[in-house]
Amino acid sequence: MNERLHGLLARFPDADSLLAASRDFRRRGLTRLDAYSPHPVDGLDEALGLRERRVPVTA
Repeated sequence: MNERLHGLLARFPDADSLLAASRDFRRRGLTRLDAYSPHPVDGLDEALGLRERRVPVTA
């Protein structure tokens, strides 16, 4: 049987745990990641593999 992961929701107690998990998911080959935080987290874009977009520049 070939089982595939279709979604995962997790809650982390602090920003460091979120960053570590994001990097680990990327290392394991997951590419469609997103994260929500009540405040900016330095390095999260890089940990998630997000590229800079032009929308902020034009907005």
